[in-house]
Amino acid sequence: MKTLCQTLHKFDHYFYRSLALMTLITIMVIHLASTYVHAAQTTLAWDPPVNSDGTLYAGVSGYKLYWGTTSGNYTQNIDVGNVTSYTVNNLSDGSTYYFAAVDYDAAGNTSGYSNETSKNLPFTYSLTGTANAGGTISPVGTATTSTATSGTSTITSVTVTQGATQTFSITPNSGYAIANVAVDGISVGAVTSYTFSNVTANHTLTATFASFTASSTFTVTATTGTGGSISPSGTSTVSSGGSQAYTITPNVGYYTVNVSVDGTIVASNLGGYNYTFSNVTANHTISATFGVATYTIAASAGTGGSISPVGTTRVNYGTSQSYTITPATGYSIASVTVDGTSVGAVSAYTFSSVNVNHTIAATFAPTTISSYSITASAGTNGSISPSGTATVSSGGSQAYTITPNVGYYTVSVTIDGTVVASNLGGYNYTFSNVTANHSISATFGIASYTITASAGTGGSISPVGTTRANYGTSQTYTITPATGYSIANVTVDGISVGALSSYTFNNVNGNHTIATTFAPTTISSYTITASAGINGSISPSGTTSVTSGGSQTYTITPLKGHKITSVLVDGISVGVVKSYVFSNVKANHTIQANFK
Repeated sequence: MKTLCQTLHKFDHYFYRSLALMTLITIMVIHLASTYVHAAQTTLAWDPPVNSDGTLYAGVSGYKLYWGTTSGNYTQNIDVGNVTSYTVNNLSDGSTYYFAAVDYDAAGNTSGYSNETSKNLPFTYSLTGTANAGGTISPVGTATTSTATSGTSTITSVTVTQGATQTFSITPNSGYAIANVAVDGISVGAVTSYTFSNVTANHTLTATFASFTASSTFTVTATTGTGGSISPSGTSTVSSGGSQAYTITPNVGYYTVNVSVDGTIVASNLGGYNYTFSNVTANHTISATFGVATYTIAASAGTGGSISPVGTTRVNYGTSQSYTITPATGYSIASVTVDGTSVGAVSAYTFSSVNVNHTIAATFAPTTISSYSITASAGTNGSISPSGTATVSSGGSQAYTITPNVGYYTVSVTIDGTVVASNLGGYNYTFSNVTANHSISATFGIASYTITASAGTGGSISPVGTTRANYGTSQTYTITPATGYSIANVTVDGISVGALSSYTFNNVNGNHTIATTFAPTTISSYTITASAGINGSISPSGTTSVTSGGSQTYTITPLKGHKITSVLVDGISVGVVKSYVFSNVKANHTIQANFK
């Protein structure tokens, strides 16, 4: 019987283990060229699963492959059996396929998907070369090739992917020459090679050859573009096995871009060039193209200035190039050298009718200055001394004094555009060892002061707390005692000014404090007001004066047939009582009786 541990191990293997699918090892593409329908195939290989100790897992009975054209979305699958490689057929060119695999045991339990691998299958095309008797057509480089014969012709087919480049060489047999080469049925001449570039369709290449005898002749056609010449030019006749030499010469100010023989570039980017056709056994072509020569001018500048344009500039033959030399502030042009020779302390130089490479370099020297200027300015409500523009000898010093007006302060001091001090009174600044022009400026703001107000128990002061007052202004305070209190004293800056009910700080020019104290009011008597509703009476009624600390008794009497409903003292019910005594009176009171 299997143990629980064994069962869990099997579950873990088939539901959480992922097969390690390897990358593609072989790609094979098949074309159905007769109908231009493309189908492809690809071969995949993978490693079987292993245990943690590296040994093969023994429970695998086979594998399934899954694939589709969207990552993670597998629309097709196949059981490949217990093998570790498989070729998937009938895939479409121009598509990317994504593959994954699972393994399964004898009971049909499967693992999770392996890692995913993908393969792009680009469109492919057929390049078919047909050579009749007397020569061959061969692809250059590594290519997928098939060869067949038809009568005396040899047919060579090459399969290439979309956008590829493929070159073919055309070679006559001994005793034969290339008569003509046609691409897709159109003649391109008796060329010895042809290149298909950026292939996006099927193509054909057909070569015909002609036999010749020792007395046969062949033609060599020479052509050039503008800017140079080839000698001899035009068409030359050459006996079989003979030679023909050519001289390619660019015009003055031009160079040879390239030389092509039978459609193939054999030389490029040079001056004059010589080429000889030897042992001629076929027709040939030779052509040359030319371009205008360019030269470099390298420009540089030392410390203290610039040259424009700087660096390396390319200039066409026969044209001109101008340069501007500019010293920095405090410098002058010392010298300008062209191709290593001084042309003086010039501020501009022009290379005319350029026909070689050049260099131009500029050097600079500090300008001797005997004095510099310092410009001083101040905003309103303050001054700087000296003001305006002062002249200072090179290496000298200049001191400045900044003074705010009375009741103002220095907001900021700025030197050469940078704030160096702020929020202060007067300020001094000295420029030392002056070697450049400078500026100094100051701004000012009105001073403000704090007045701190406080009140003791038994009253208030308004405004209370800290109040800011600008220089020269006024600030008034109101002192109010609470009920039962009177103003005892008011102190300003710690000094008593009496029991005032208001105080004004005039022409404020410093910080201040104001504080007030209060004392309870002495009262010799208080009043008690008594009232009664209809249908009864209170005695005594009306307002009665009671000595402080004294007592007062009240009697409540309803009319016949009525009764007391409530007695309120200072608005609060004291119940249904027929009498009430105010004892130790220390405040005014009210008493009210109600009946029904």
